[in-house]
Formats: sequence, C-alpha cells, structure tokens
Amino acid sequence: MIPCSRIAFLLRSRLVINQIYSKRSSVKFIHQNVIHKNSIQQIEQNTNENKIYTLNERKQNAKKEDEAMRLLTHKFKHCFEITDIEAKKIITQQSNLLKLPLEGITMNIELLFDQNVTSKSIIENVWVLGMSEKNLVEKLHLIRRMDPGDINDFLPLIRVTKPKLFQTIKNASKERNVVPEGNRIYYFAKRLDVEPSLVSKYFSTHMFMFEISYEMLVANLNIMLEYKITSMSILRDLWAFKYLPSSIRVRLERCRKAGKRNLKPWIIRCPEEVLDRTLTLSQESKSLLGDNTIVEYLSERLGYDIPTIELIVKKHTLVLNIRITKVKDVLDYLLEEEKFQPFEIANNVRILCHSLETTKKRIGELKKHGCRPSSLVIICKSQSEYKKFLRNWIEKRDAMGAKGKF
Repeated sequence: MIPCSRIAFLLRSRLVINQIYSKRSSVKFIHQNVIHKNSIQQIEQNTNENKIYTLNERKQNAKKEDEAMRLLTHKFKHCFEITDIEAKKIITQQSNLLKLPLEGITMNIELLFDQNVTSKSIIENVWVLGMSEKNLVEKLHLIRRMDPGDINDFLPLIRVTKPKLFQTIKNASKERNVVPEGNRIYYFAKRLDVEPSLVSKYFSTHMFMFEISYEMLVANLNIMLEYKITSMSILRDLWAFKYLPSSIRVRLERCRKAGKRNLKPWIIRCPEEVLDRTLTLSQESKSLLGDNTIVEYLSERLGYDIPTIELIVKKHTLVLNIRITKVKDVLDYLLEEEKFQPFEIANNVRILCHSLETTKKRIGELKKHGCRPSSLVIICKSQSEYKKFLRNWIEKRDAMGAKGKF
C-alpha cells in the first residue's frame, strides 16, 4: 500500500508537469501565430512590391513605346513624305515594328529604295520592314528571277517561303512562252483590269494559283467572268479555282436560272444545302422585287422618293444587305399591325436590320406597361439599355400615378 505522502507527491509532480507542457504548448502556439502573421505580412509586402515593380515596368515600357513611336513616325514621315497621322496609322497597323531596332528598319528602307521599290509599295507591304536584311536581300533576288516588268508588281511575294518561291520560279520559267503576258500575275491583272501588285497580294497567300494547270485556270476564269463575277470578288476568294470548270458552270447556271444576282465565288464551293437555301431566298426576293431594287421597294412602302431613300440608307448601308423577305415582314408588322407611321421607320431605318422576334417582344412588353415609344430607337438598343429605359418608364409611371397625374 502506497503512503498518502507518496500519493500527494506524485499528484503534485503530475500537476507541475502538466503546467510545464501547457506553457510550452502556449508558447509554441504563440510562436506559430507570430510566424504565420510574419508570413502574411511578408507575402503582402512582396505583393505590394510586385505591384509597384509591375506598375513601374509598365510605365517604363509605355515610355519606351512612345519614344519608339515618335522616332519611327519621324522616320516614315521623312522617308515616305507623308503626314504624322498617316505615319502613325501605318505603324499602329504593324505595331511589331515598334519592338525592332530603328537601325534595322532604316537599313531595309534604304535597301528597298536601292532596288527601285517605291514608297507606295513599302507602305502597302510595311511588314517587309520587319524582315532581316539577309532574308530580304535573298528574296528580292529570287523575285528578280521571275522577270517582273517592275519589282513593285511582285513585292507582296516576299512573304512566301523560299522553297515555295523556288518552285514558283521553276513553274514560271516553263510557262514564259505559253502564258499571255509571260506570267500568271500579269495575265490575271490584264483580264481583271487591276494592278499586278494587287494580284500578287492575293496570290501570295494562295500559292496554289501557280500550281493549278494553266488550262484549268483559264477555263475557270473565263466562266466566272462570263457570269459577271466582279474582279475583286474573284481575287478575294481564289479557292474556287480548285474546282473543275464543269462543276463551276453547273453551279453558276443554277444561280442564273433562279434569278440570283451579284454572284460570288463562294456559291461555287458552298455545301449543296446552303446553295438550295440561297436560291430559295433569291426566288422569294425576285417574286417580291421583280426587277426593282431594295431602294425602290422602300421608296414604294414608305412613300419617299428614291433620292431621299438613298440618303437614308447611306447612313445604314447594312439595310441593303438584308433579305427582302425580312424587310417585308418587318414593314408589315410595324406599318399594318402596330400602326407606326412611315416617317418613324425612316427616322430609324436600322429597325429593319433588327430581329423581328425581339422587336415584337419589346413592343409588346412596352404596350403592356402603357408605353408607346416616341422613337423606334429604343427597340434597337442593347438589352441592358432597353431594360434601363423600361425600368425608368415604370418608375416614372408609378410616381405620377401616386400623384394622380398618370
């Protein structure tokens, strides 16, 4: 049996030990808290320092860019004899030039001038100034091998890779005595009545135009011109030249029989279902318009003379591209169902471009709240602007109603 004094001693010892552990735990907890707080403070300090550094860095970069813009603007203005505004516009469109050494750009300008490249050609192909001098010299030499009448005619081809240029030179040399004008670029320029440099611009991003057989190229071009496709439409969609002449003629003849006007090369290569839908809409338009234009149709529906309608749509040219069937549906709804006056539509002809479904929904919602808008402009506003207008109207109506004035 353990004496009472022994038990008391053990209890006191245990209590002391617990106190010691408790103090140690408290000290450890406080220490951990201090470390955590210090860590947070350090992170916040680092974050603030990073923000200050980033802000300073941005300011420095902006300052450098402004200085680069000033120097390059002065260089372009002096070399190309243009205004500050024109120079800045050119640089803005090719902003990567601001990151390049001015000395390199200056050397390229001098090199191009030495090769009889005009200021106009350089400005139209300003990206060329960002090339290395070695690469520029080599490509100019390759282009010379294509025997251009004027180096400016072929300058856009500089963007083409060297292997492609070598292959193009090889193909061109074989055709020199076969192709009228001695080169496909000059041949197209003459047939389309455009500048050779413009043909080069579009060919440079569609190099298959140098690879398709000459016979197929001529046949396709003849068909497109026969069906009155414009020169710029042809150049902007050269993919159509990859299709067989027989396929192209079948497509375009279908369009002509359906009364489709203003044919474009995309008609040649679009999926069959897209073509069917296009021709259906074209036939619907023909049944509505006959031989009239959309301007003449609007003149008749709104009661204005043609010069006035032309002036109105000049401010909103998108109206001219809207399907006539949609224009009819919108006019029928506004004039016949909602009884808007022609002048209200003429004052906001943009309503014809707006979704008829949304127009109906908004006019119905406004009528529900007792509002007939003084102008159709609000119908064409963004969702947020329309909602704001409606909210303000309801608040104003309720406030006047409370005063017995509504």
